[in-house]
Amino acid sequence: MVKVNMTVSNLSSLATLRLKACQPKIECCDENESCSSSDSYCTNYSELFERHLSDEWLSSRWLYKMVQSITVIYAKYFHNYTLEGAHHIPKDGSAMFVSLHSTHNTDIPIAALVPQRYTGRPIRCLLHSWSWWYQSIFIRLGGIAGTRKSVRQIFDSNLLAACIPGGVEEAFLHVASNGKHAYELNWTSFSGNPRRGFASLALEMGPGFKIIPCFNQNSEEMRWNPFYEIWSFLGLDYAYGRAIRRLPKGLRNFLWSSALVVWVTLGIFAIPIPVKVTGHVAEPVVVEEGDTVESLAVRIAAAVS
Repeated sequence: MVKVNMTVSNLSSLATLRLKACQPKIECCDENESCSSSDSYCTNYSELFERHLSDEWLSSRWLYKMVQSITVIYAKYFHNYTLEGAHHIPKDGSAMFVSLHSTHNTDIPIAALVPQRYTGRPIRCLLHSWSWWYQSIFIRLGGIAGTRKSVRQIFDSNLLAACIPGGVEEAFLHVASNGKHAYELNWTSFSGNPRRGFASLALEMGPGFKIIPCFNQNSEEMRWNPFYEIWSFLGLDYAYGRAIRRLPKGLRNFLWSSALVVWVTLGIFAIPIPVKVTGHVAEPVVVEEGDTVESLAVRIAAAVS
């Protein structure tokens, strides 16, 4: 799941949309715009996205059902997973789920796929822009491109979607200091700017729109990674962060991206720990008249933390 951080643009009919897969960051373009490559992929993805706007279509896909079944079995028998507060999930209409980012990501598919067994409503998950080449697979599991336009289309179709505003920066904070900050919110980008895209989009949906805080208790205890432990014990996490922030922007961004690759790669070596995990769905934060992006973001953060 990813942040919503795109500029506002007018929605056109989905029938006229194609996916501009030739760009590093996924964008929707209308039929008068051209893609320099991958036109067949664009067309196929557009067709998938249109079908994706149906809960029935998504929940009936064999890939969705297979991955969901595996996830449910794993969560139930390895982590004795239970979900509390499922009654807070609306039976109809759109809503946005917001949560923390773990260091290992194992809890994300659990949080995304298990609630459908309770409510019958699948949850769409916002994906990082760099995962665009996997979109044709992820969309069959409920994943969507993390652009403002695609998420707005989901909400306008009265569907559920989830995002993790903290992104990778929050995951890195949870790795730091041997878990000292394991459950702290960090909704600030690497550049130092506060992340408010999710609140801006919720505000755009108008008064009455619901943002649902959710959280997996013991999520960080689900995995133990010896490489993360050594890295943090030696203080290399903070040293690396301080060092690259003093470098020119281009080199700084390259080393930041390199850290992301290393984090994902070392995550493979995480050791599963059979702790009890409980999912919590809290009472929704409702957009009110007079809310601003900042005030709404503060209310959501307080509810999640």
